[in-house]
Amino acid sequence: MMKFIKEKLNIRRAVWFLLISAMFLLFYAPHLSFDVHMKKGIQGTVVVSNFNTDRGEEIFANYNYNSHKTWLDAQPSWEVIHLSNIPIVTNSLRLGFNNVKTDIAISKIDVSFGPFKLAEYTPENISNEIIASQGMVINTNDNTINLTLNGVEGWLQLDTREYLPKTAWVTVYLTILVLSWIIAYLIDKKLSWSKHIPENEMMLIA
Repeated sequence: MMKFIKEKLNIRRAVWFLLISAMFLLFYAPHLSFDVHMKKGIQGTVVVSNFNTDRGEEIFANYNYNSHKTWLDAQPSWEVIHLSNIPIVTNSLRLGFNNVKTDIAISKIDVSFGPFKLAEYTPENISNEIIASQGMVINTNDNTINLTLNGVEGWLQLDTREYLPKTAWVTVYLTILVLSWIIAYLIDKKLSWSKHIPENEMMLIA
């Protein structure tokens, strides 16, 4: 039994496990993506920030586009404004606009986790699920989410909801850890196997 445990928990395998799991968490850590489908393009900058409604404060303010703390410069030709790598750390999201000099027309807003759509905000359901900054006017005429800014900046706060249940978080992280351990085990076994094969046999295999 002890031999089995020692074999499974050797230091080299543990190092491989830590390296592989770190790579997974670095490049594939759970995060949300945010797609704003535009009826017409806008010229200006857009940001998504996490907002904790319990504390009444932003977390990772301006933390949005590909993990950079910057505003995304939207182009008039864009039909969809895609914002990714939004950390799942809070219970609400704010969509901010700055230097936008025209009215904003949105057909829908999608919140996704990888290939899975977690929420869809449309003109039909958004009225009870959104608040806006002072001076921003919202209406849903013509099957469109119309935003009129008083000035050149404002924000929308989407409804408070748990986009990804905690059980899903745990499942994702456990899957990453188990997969990392399997890969580490296979790499370690491969290295151990190659060390025990005589050089002439290795040449024959090659």
